[in-house]
Amino acid sequence: MRILHLTTEFPPVIYGGLGTAVGGLVEASANAGMAVGVLLFGQTAGPGYGKFVPLPEAPTNTVATRFTAGATIFEVSWFQGIESIAQIAARWQPDVLHLHSFWLWSIAQALRDRLKKPLVYTVHSLDRAEYELGQGPPECLTQWVGQETLIREADRVIALTWSERELLKQYCPGVDERVRVVGNGIEEIEVAPQAKGRDWDAPIVLFSGRFVERKGIRELIEAIGLVLSKAPTVRFVLAGGHRHCTGAQMESWLLPVQLYPHRAQIHFTGWLTPWEMAT
Repeated sequence: MRILHLTTEFPPVIYGGLGTAVGGLVEASANAGMAVGVLLFGQTAGPGYGKFVPLPEAPTNTVATRFTAGATIFEVSWFQGIESIAQIAARWQPDVLHLHSFWLWSIAQALRDRLKKPLVYTVHSLDRAEYELGQGPPECLTQWVGQETLIREADRVIALTWSERELLKQYCPGVDERVRVVGNGIEEIEVAPQAKGRDWDAPIVLFSGRFVERKGIRELIEAIGLVLSKAPTVRFVLAGGHRHCTGAQMESWLLPVQLYPHRAQIHFTGWLTPWEMAT
């Protein structure tokens, strides 16, 4: 089985959970004996991450290629002609195209038409749910129009959870038979040496992610007070926030006055890279 992934993020180009999830899936697939390729589009992902600048047409024999995690990575441009990208994909000879960002739908559709290969789409986030349930920005509804089309057109759709599959059934009636539930994997790692002898009578609660409403950060802050009123030795580590923000900035923005007496138990790390998070 030869799987060609289409993504805007792949380690070390990571802006959030997408890059981490795709990187883990690619590595696990390679370890399982599959041949894995990645079409990585540019150094920025989507209009929220920076301005796209058109690049010169890159001949297929000069495309940037690297090998990592047992996979072949083809670094291409959003503005590279589809025929050039199709030649790169065809030479690699995939059995399946696996799309991870609906921003790339038009490119994935063109590759499917040219290569006559099935297209799998992993829904890493439902934009309609981001708006309706997660209080996301109005742009989510505009983006949902394109994402819905992709969900209806893909040969297979992967939902990360059963609850998300239920949302897909509600939002896109008729697609249920093509939906499969496959959660993001978690890499097995050895227990850090400093953790082996730690006092487990003082547990640590870790949150890692962006501090936005749809991640449940407000509910977590409310729960901290309740937990500390019953178990005052518990410590909370809140890793992440907003890109490039420090822990102090996140604390001043998020920590309510009533939790000030417990500051010693609540640590904001600020935004961390995946490598900083691991160590």
